Amino acid sequence: MVNIRYVRKELGLKQGEVAKAVGVAQATYCNIENGKSAPSVDSAKRIGRVLGIDWWLLFEDEKLVSFVDGFVTDTPDL
Repeated sequence: MVNIRYVRKELGLKQGEVAKAVGVAQATYCNIENGKSAPSVDSAKRIGRVLGIDWWLLFEDEKLVSFVDGFVTDTPDL
């Protein structure tokens, strides 16, 4: 998963500013940023727009994922 805290700080934004732009409570954004909860797809898309990142990176973990016809599928180990 992309480190959105790092990206936010590099952009000089506060958590509250991002939360307001995304349309979620600051506590909700804080939980997303700290990995305590996952955003909805809509929230991820809004976070991506605000931070200038691809929204799907918020759902990436250490597995390799690929997008096929709009669906996320795990790919076999290479």
